[in-house]
Amino acid sequence: MHSNWVWLLGAALLTLAILWVVGVYVSYRKSRVTTKFEVRSLSQVQRERYRRLIGDIEQDYRTGSISAREAHLALAALIRASATERTRMSVESATASEVRILLPSWPLLADALDWCADGSFPLEVADERVERGIWLAREVAVG
Repeated sequence: MHSNWVWLLGAALLTLAILWVVGVYVSYRKSRVTTKFEVRSLSQVQRERYRRLIGDIEQDYRTGSISAREAHLALAALIRASATERTRMSVESATASEVRILLPSWPLLADALDWCADGSFPLEVADERVERGIWLAREVAVG
C-alpha cells in the first residue's frame, strides 16, 4: 500500500487543477469586454498628403478625367486608409456598424463608411454624392 503522503499529494494536485480551471474560466468571462479604440491626430505631413490627394481627386472629377464611380472608389480608399492611420485599427474591411461599436466617440467615421458602402450613383445625384464624399474624406483624414 501507499503511504498517506501519496494520497495527500494526489488530492492537492487535483485541487490545484480544479482551481486553475475555475480561474481560467472566470478570467476569460471577464475579459469579454469589447476593446475601445482611440482616435489620434495625424502629423502635419500626413494631413497635407491627404489634403493633396483629396484635392487631386476633386480636381480630376470636376474636369471630367474620372467618373463619379471612380471618384467614389478613390475617396472610399482614402477614407479607410486615413481612418486606419488615425485609429491604429484596421478599418479597411470594417463595416459602419462595427465602427459604431468600437469607436462610439467618432460617429462621423461610421457615416463615412456608410457612404463608402453605398456604390449606387444615379446620374441625377452623382455630383452631390461625390461632394458629400469629398467633405467626409476631408473631415475624416484632415479634420
